[in-house]
Amino acid sequence: MTPRTTRDARTLLSGHSTVRLLIVSWFVALALHLIPGTDMSALLDPFLPSAAAEMLTSAVILTLSAMIVIGLQRRAAALLLALLTFWASYIGMISAPVHALGAFWRDLALIGALVMTYADRAPATHPGSDQSPTTPRAKTPPQGTRRIDPDLFRQDLARVR
Repeated sequence: MTPRTTRDARTLLSGHSTVRLLIVSWFVALALHLIPGTDMSALLDPFLPSAAAEMLTSAVILTLSAMIVIGLQRRAAALLLALLTFWASYIGMISAPVHALGAFWRDLALIGALVMTYADRAPATHPGSDQSPTTPRAKTPPQGTRRIDPDLFRQDLARVR
């Protein structure tokens, strides 16, 4: 296996960023009601009035989407967004099973893509990193340190007993 070059790392990073932006833009459009999709307010409809549930779920989706884009707690935000999408889609499928199966599968594919794109890479693969991928070495004790003799330890332990 050959080490990754800076160019490969940049391509990987830009590919992840592009897919991440594409997926997050779908959630933003869904929250702003620009496209038809899963009704996320179905999660809060039993607890809040319909208008309040729509506003609150839209605010949560926009906040989580912004967190993913700027990289603030990206994994947690992506996981929460995936869970919200799954359960809202599941509730929609149960209420109308024949018509919502396609939408449920679409949402499952979107959840899979969302979870795949939040993967963080090791620091050595980021572009501009001064570190090169290395293999781990055996740790050597610093100069001037002595190894502990187990026999001396046993003798001391015997005196204490």
